Amino acid sequence: MSLLSALSLRMRLLAAFAVVALAGVVSGAVAVAGLHRVNEGTHVLYERHLLGLSAIKEAEIHLVQVARHRAQYARAGSMAARDKSRASFEQHVTETRRWLDQAAPLLVADETRALHRATLEALNAYLPVGRAFLATVDATPPMAVSP
Repeated sequence: MSLLSALSLRMRLLAAFAVVALAGVVSGAVAVAGLHRVNEGTHVLYERHLLGLSAIKEAEIHLVQVARHRAQYARAGSMAARDKSRASFEQHVTETRRWLDQAAPLLVADETRALHRATLEALNAYLPVGRAFLATVDATPPMAVSP
């Protein structure tokens, strides 16, 4: 006679419940360990990729502001407005460089390094043109510049 057939129905049901409960505990422990690994991977992704990308995004926002303040400089109706626009232009140039400098050591992937390089090249290509434009606008009086 087998061991299972010697047990009462009540004991067999309790044993089956205990086996199912134990299987649930084991699968839960495996799932929690897997979630821990996923959480660690998420932190690595954030620290190694997203922080650098976020800094590049901020640099690009400031680069757009550089162009915006260049246009405001041309439309300024007074020297005070021009001075304010030029100060904002230079401030955003400084902020663009600061964010790009902050991003550089955070970049790991080749794609993010290429994006960083492209943004830096865009800034370096735009600045001489933007500053030459400001110098050209300086040659005209503020009220003579058409909006």
